[in-house]
Amino acid sequence: MGSARVRVIERHPHPKYPRLSIQRRSDSRFYQAITYLDGKLRQASTRVTHLPSALKIAEDWYRKQLRASVSEGRQHPLNRLGVDPTLAELVASYKATVPKSKRDYVDMKWSTIADYWRTIVVTDVNAQTFRDFYTWRRRHKTPQGTTVKNHTLHKDMMVIRQVLKYAIEEGHLNTLPPIPKVGRIVANPRPWLTRAEWKHLVTTSNKRIQKALKAENGRVYQQRLDAHEMAVFMVLTMLRVGEMRELRFRNCEERTNAAGEPVLVAQVTGKRGTRTIVAPAEALAIIKRRWVKDATLVFPEHHREAFKELLKAANLYHDSQGFTRNFKSLRATAISFRLLDDPNPNLLMIARNAGTSVQMIDAFYARRLSAEMHLDQLSKGLGVDED
Repeated sequence: MGSARVRVIERHPHPKYPRLSIQRRSDSRFYQAITYLDGKLRQASTRVTHLPSALKIAEDWYRKQLRASVSEGRQHPLNRLGVDPTLAELVASYKATVPKSKRDYVDMKWSTIADYWRTIVVTDVNAQTFRDFYTWRRRHKTPQGTTVKNHTLHKDMMVIRQVLKYAIEEGHLNTLPPIPKVGRIVANPRPWLTRAEWKHLVTTSNKRIQKALKAENGRVYQQRLDAHEMAVFMVLTMLRVGEMRELRFRNCEERTNAAGEPVLVAQVTGKRGTRTIVAPAEALAIIKRRWVKDATLVFPEHHREAFKELLKAANLYHDSQGFTRNFKSLRATAISFRLLDDPNPNLLMIARNAGTSVQMIDAFYARRLSAEMHLDQLSKGLGVDED
């Protein structure tokens, strides 16, 4: 015979909160708190057998749940209690202080870890909280079914660290709690394209565009053309993917340089705030081609899959080290080209236009390209084998 069916043998509504109840099931001697919030059943064991104690513990648990609730937290008066906030409350407040360009990233990272952090009170966070989080995070697979890597954990912790720093600014904490290391992070450099690879990619792209045009496949033709123009524009401007996606026609302007040539000057907003960029006439031509009346965004759709197909068609989806390329590889390609164009590049000028630091340019790009940047000088014969 099978095991006896688990059933509820006691249920008590909470006298203060109608949506909270206390129950005891046939498979446990402990009372359990139960409620529905954000469309989900939430329950937790009180770990006590004494009903009055269970009601008090359940009330404290419910108040945390309610204050961290997405839908209830902004409406219920409990969210204004003068007590230490939960991480969910802090994240909501923190997002209001960051630029819109960063807000989407915070939302994206928070959505994957909120179930762990949402009800934790900020003053309860300690080293063990983080260790438990690492264990919890590694138990949950990625959407592709793979184990979460240390590099991803590190990015998760960057968001939590920023929220905790915000808590210090707001007076909820005096110092950051100790944060254990996530473990060794395997290097994952952003693969770029060489000049020859870029030329081959552009040639392949043009052929694919013409093929779709001849086949009178309008949808595929437009996707390939958009992906092509996005790729070329990124290499011409050194923009990040997010900056390119947020670029608006009203922020673009045609000017002329000292030689009387037309150039693009644009205001872009990214992870380092808003800056002015200058790009050559080819970038300006793309802006003009794409402009239509009442249009807002220069690139309203992403076309990441179309670009992935292009990379595979050109046999450039992986670099020589086996790393996968994507749209983000084009920013690295753009910066590398500017470093290679001049044996003594102006790192400050490149960094300002790219929205990064000279230190990052020197450490991540110039150092890795240093030998190739000085190819002519380093390839000169030294006469050491002459008699």
